[in-house]
Amino acid sequence: MASLVDAPKMDELKKFASQPGTFLQMGRVLYPRFFSKNDGLSSANPWPAYAFHEYPRLGFLLLNQTNSSVVFPTKKITEFPHAADVIILGCQRDGYVEARWVAFPELDSVYASEQPSAACSP
Repeated sequence: MASLVDAPKMDELKKFASQPGTFLQMGRVLYPRFFSKNDGLSSANPWPAYAFHEYPRLGFLLLNQTNSSVVFPTKKITEFPHAADVIILGCQRDGYVEARWVAFPELDSVYASEQPSAACSP
């Protein structure tokens, strides 16, 4: 279950970020939406953030110089503000980012997935 946590320790973040396949970017959260296990939006071309997955999650877009689909595994509906600035640290997957830590600097809040330090291996 994702939870609001104290800021992760710098050593933990450095170790995680040094592995292959990590993703670290700042941007703006757009259109956060919670989906239960095996739920999602179906259409001819759904954004990967809203596609069906076998686990509960928040899906949203991260907008900066690019547009990234982000999936944040969580069993709990966490209130993510729309259009807030955010820092995402996670794993690059095929077509989307699996967020492990989501930090809202202006709100002084950090959310972590169930296993934030687990390897980014597929």
